[in-house]
Amino acid sequence: MIGPANTEVSILAALDVNAEGDQIDVNEEAEAVNVPAGIVEVGYGVRQGYRVSRNDSQTPRTVRRAVGRLPAGTPIAEGKRLLDQRTGKVWQIDTFHDPGHGLVGTQDLRVDLRRIA
Repeated sequence: MIGPANTEVSILAALDVNAEGDQIDVNEEAEAVNVPAGIVEVGYGVRQGYRVSRNDSQTPRTVRRAVGRLPAGTPIAEGKRLLDQRTGKVWQIDTFHDPGHGLVGTQDLRVDLRRIA
């Protein structure tokens, strides 16, 4: 990893939806463990996160967002989850960017995260 790591993560499979519409784990085992990662929460204004309203509920919610970096070649995809082994927070990957090769070799993967637990 080129960038500084501030934690280690386990990579978990994406969530699936059962017949009742509840989100469930499709695989309890981690796909990768002890992966060095740099995760930084980002905020808008004074607070970390932002308020959103869902279509199925009138209750506003605060969504915690973060930006992360993972070593090149880490098996990630949109929807997969990262378990921060230092804090116990679970993040879902919303988007990721693989810059490929740069002037100094293979670059880190950049991920946009949303806290789900």
